[in-house]
Amino acid sequence: MKAVLVLAGLLLPFTSALPSARAGKRATVDHRSPVKVTRAVFRAARTKNAQLVRRLCDPRGQNDGDTRRLCTVERGTKGWRKFLKYFSNGRVTGKARIQGNRAKVPFRFGPRGKRSDTMNLVRRGKFWYLYSF
Repeated sequence: MKAVLVLAGLLLPFTSALPSARAGKRATVDHRSPVKVTRAVFRAARTKNAQLVRRLCDPRGQNDGDTRRLCTVERGTKGWRKFLKYFSNGRVTGKARIQGNRAKVPFRFGPRGKRSDTMNLVRRGKFWYLYSF
C-alpha cells in the first residue's frame, strides 16, 4: 500500500502537466488530422478559448475571409458572440476526404447545429490548418 502511494505521488506532477480537452486555455490541437483540427473549432467555442481557435489558421495567411475571421475573433466583441452562437453546437458529420495537400471535412454548425457545410483544410508540411468553408 505504501509503495502505491509513493508511486502515485511521483506520477502526479507529471500527469497534471499533460494537456487535455478540459485544460481550457492550455488545450492543444492535434494538427496531424484534418478532422481533429475541425473539431478544435467547436471545442474552442464550447470552452470559450480564443487562443485555441487562433492556432488553427493557415500560417501562410492564405485562408479565406471566413476562416480568417474565425482566427482573429476577439473576446467580448460582436464577432465573438456570433462565433460562440454558431460554433458551440457544431460537430463533424463525416470522414475527411483528402487529396494531396487539401482536405474536406463535412460538419454542422449554427445555433441549433443543423446547418451543413464543409471545412476545407490545407496541409503545411505535416500539419493541417483551416483554409476555407
